[in-house]
Amino acid sequence: QMGKPETEAKGRRFITRYRPQTHTKFTNEETEGTMLHSKAVVQNETIQWMNTGKVGIEWPRGKDSATDEDFKVQVDGERYTPNCFPVEKIDDYWVPKLEEALQISKS
Repeated sequence: QMGKPETEAKGRRFITRYRPQTHTKFTNEETEGTMLHSKAVVQNETIQWMNTGKVGIEWPRGKDSATDEDFKVQVDGERYTPNCFPVEKIDDYWVPKLEEALQISKS
């Protein structure tokens, strides 16, 4: 890829394709928090979401629909098919670090 000077030096018109997104905000990591999406949703698991009831039901850890007949999750007395897959590194690594930092900041 050529930048603007190289493109114009070749006698061609340079077109800027990048446009800053109006909803993009750069955070100050020293004073603002960052959100990590802690679950992944697979598209084919949400195709029939209207029939399954809810989107964002976390898949229970250690359960497999192929080997466990009872893999549905109970929420407010209703049973739902899970469709969000936890990102275990966030649960196991980052959440404890966050909790520790929050405890330190309280003291």
